[in-house]
Amino acid sequence: MRTTVELPDELFRQAKASAALQGRAPEGFGGEGLKLVLQGTKTSASPTPSRRTEFPIIKAKDPTRRLTPEMVASAEDQLLSEEAAAHGRLAGH
Repeated sequence: MRTTVELPDELFRQAKASAALQGRAPEGFGGEGLKLVLQGTKTSASPTPSRRTEFPIIKAKDPTRRLTPEMVASAEDQLLSEEAAAHGRLAGH
């Protein structure tokens, strides 16, 4: 079947250049693109179950040692101070 499709100029230029590099006619891209879109629709309509990631992703060497919110806050403060010193500024200003 033949039809007319409106494309942005830049998209058509890219398709034409890609077709030339592949030794093909750019007209064939429309049908291939439509097939890909329709395949994606089928895939997203009935998603396959994905693998689940278990947490923690990185297991601790010593499982009895836990990261606390205070430890995170302290590390953030230290990092901000180091960055401020490296850039010649005071932290918090």
